[in-house]
Amino acid sequence: SMTMSSPLRPLAGNWLAATFLLLAAGVGALWYSAIAAYESAVLRERGRELQAIAELKIGYIEYWLNERRGDAILLSKRQIVAIALAGSGADKAARELAARALPDQIEAYRKAYVYESIVLLDRDGNPVFGTGAAGGQLLAVAAKTARTAVAEGRPVFSPVYSADSGGSRYPGMDMATPIIDSRQAGSPIVGALALHVNLRERLDPFLQQWPASSDSGETLLVEESDGA
Repeated sequence: SMTMSSPLRPLAGNWLAATFLLLAAGVGALWYSAIAAYESAVLRERGRELQAIAELKIGYIEYWLNERRGDAILLSKRQIVAIALAGSGADKAARELAARALPDQIEAYRKAYVYESIVLLDRDGNPVFGTGAAGGQLLAVAAKTARTAVAEGRPVFSPVYSADSGGSRYPGMDMATPIIDSRQAGSPIVGALALHVNLRERLDPFLQQWPASSDSGETLLVEESDGA
């Protein structure tokens, strides 16, 4: 006798195969969706971490700049500095004493606070004397920054520039503060004090520190120049 195969068997087999493929596709879609959601969450978290780190470093830079501004103001308020620039506003003995004592005092200050140079300038930006690497390009920037400080009557910073000292280049910056002679009527501005700092040695090491484990963590400090 002949045995007839049931049409239900291939139908059942096809149904199971189709069901398996649909389930596999569904699992794959769910897996892809889960991975995409996880990556999106990780990216958001990393973005929040980077924003927090950026704000931390910006806060540190602001604090660092305020410290440098305070250094300049503290030194400029010493009366002996004003006497050295007072000219006819101070007696001869006082001027001679200031001329002898001030250079050594400013040099000691420069070494203690780790500045590349400190320059004392008159109202027109002409150097009276300087300590450290105070010459050429550095002196020109110091004079320009000092004239701005005198004109505006407040401490100012120069733009960051590529400084050249002893044949080696580094990112440098100057800060200048006006010197006021409070002994004279009207407390006139008699000059300015300019301090030059090597940013590679004084600021860069702190910017490069990363508060979390990272293979590629890096901080770049940029500034706007001519609208770009």
